[in-house]
Amino acid sequence: MAGKDLGSRLRITTPNQAIKTILSRHYGQPDANSDFLAEKINIYLAYDEVDRTFPTAMKAHEHSGFLLECDRHTIYRKCVPTKDEHGNVWRPIREVNEPCPMRDKDFMGQCPNGCQKQGELLFYLKEVLDADMMVPARLTTHSYEDLTYVTSKLEEISNLTGGKLTSSPFPCYQYHHHIPMILTRTEVKTKRPQLENGMRTGKKADHKVWALSLDFDPNWVALYRQWQMLQEMTLRGLKPPQSAIAGLLRGEVGTIIDVESNTVEPLSLPSSEDKSEQVWKSFLDALSRCDTKDKIHQLHSWAQKPKQWQYLKHHEEEIKTCIESAIAELEF
Repeated sequence: MAGKDLGSRLRITTPNQAIKTILSRHYGQPDANSDFLAEKINIYLAYDEVDRTFPTAMKAHEHSGFLLECDRHTIYRKCVPTKDEHGNVWRPIREVNEPCPMRDKDFMGQCPNGCQKQGELLFYLKEVLDADMMVPARLTTHSYEDLTYVTSKLEEISNLTGGKLTSSPFPCYQYHHHIPMILTRTEVKTKRPQLENGMRTGKKADHKVWALSLDFDPNWVALYRQWQMLQEMTLRGLKPPQSAIAGLLRGEVGTIIDVESNTVEPLSLPSSEDKSEQVWKSFLDALSRCDTKDKIHQLHSWAQKPKQWQYLKHHEEEIKTCIESAIAELEF
């Protein structure tokens, strides 16, 4: 939960006594209301899909509770009060398909049903999930800044991690192979329309809000970069040091990664005689595939290659014989 009186802090509220014991080790003692106040919260996101992790909708409430939920086009959930035979009134929530009164109207207009924009960020508290307690958490926000920021931020994270918001792209048992995130609040400057008698005046005033901020855990980012370096070394045929691999498994950041020395002696270059024989074989093979007219042209083209011709100078007599034979064939 957020709150206008919290400033940069976040409030954690839970009725679970076991969770309170776990949180007190990381966030200090709760306040008089048994709530925990923290400047940042360590979390794991709940789902891989953005729309499931942060579902947004327009909702209306009244004194007796939930009224309806819509997307400003269709009302798809609604509380339908029902009276039984004894006169008792029940308030079941039904799935409906009714047109919204704001359909095809200005988005910023006031809904007659009193709907307000709402988003719910679904996640797990890191300390609770690390203790093997899969108890989901939820943060509800009505702020326009939060609704736009959280959606775009989750899409950015999804792109960076290959479409996964929960599973780490590299093995990290320290975080149960999840992606650890840090949830904070940051002061953001914005402008709000000025109202007079409930109507807009056309002017805007400076305003400050404490908006949500979501970032990767820095320690996880450092491990990810180290893992990427080891992967690149493997792809390049280099042998990563065992100390770096062990450090990554232990979750140690800053392990020095260097290429282990290769004791294999480098291959020696071929001798001049071996190179000469290779060029000569290539030369004879090229001539064997030429007809009589092309042989003269082939001999001339090879003579224009100084690097190749220097290896053929040891076969001057054989080349002279080839030339005389080609000329004799042409004369014939």
